[in-house]
Amino acid sequence: MNYKYIGECIDGLSRVRGEKGLWGFVDEDMNLIVPCEYKCVFNFCESLAKVKNKNNLYGFIDKTGKEVIKCQYEYVGDFDNGLARVTKNGLYGIVNKKGEMVVPIKYKYINRVSEGKIAVKNDKGLWGFIDTTGKEMISCKYEYVEDFHEGFAVVSNLNMKHGFIDETGKEVVPCKYEFARRFHNGMAAVLNEKMLWGFVDRTGYEVIPCKYEDLNIGDETSIINDGSDYTRKLEL
Repeated sequence: MNYKYIGECIDGLSRVRGEKGLWGFVDEDMNLIVPCEYKCVFNFCESLAKVKNKNNLYGFIDKTGKEVIKCQYEYVGDFDNGLARVTKNGLYGIVNKKGEMVVPIKYKYINRVSEGKIAVKNDKGLWGFIDTTGKEMISCKYEYVEDFHEGFAVVSNLNMKHGFIDETGKEVVPCKYEFARRFHNGMAAVLNEKMLWGFVDRTGYEVIPCKYEDLNIGDETSIINDGSDYTRKLEL
């Protein structure tokens, strides 16, 4: 068979596009393993590949071409630690590799798993967190959240003031800042109402007062500017 496209071989299989414009997979010897019958196929991730059928619905196949999760969703994400996000009727849920529904399809949006927690957006547009079984850990009451990092998550209240919560949902840094960046080595950059930057520790204490106009964060250092010609490098 002649193919219009042959992709890179990953884990022994390559995506191919057939003469009719449909996609499948071949092995390293160019044997057709998955027939070219899908509108779109993606590379395998955790031994499963997401595919889109002729009806524009998504599901998952294994490396033999078996459709282990039926093409029934408007979209699906890659598997990550055995879980994948799926959408139907504009709402999100999560399935496991058996296709079992772990988190019901009821959320407006679901983030990826981060430190065992998943940020979710409810039908009122508010954010909270669930665990990997779908149990609500932190109620949906925030205007905005970021994923957990170093045990803390940036959140903003209904007044769009930013702070931090810990894994129990306790607001360890009050929502009083205009902006906040995630923790790095135990410190987080925050921006106050005067649009000046500083740093807080895990207790919310401002270890570096908010008095700097500029902030440039690298992996291990930050460059801060107090508005004069003076800049200093802060080791994080």
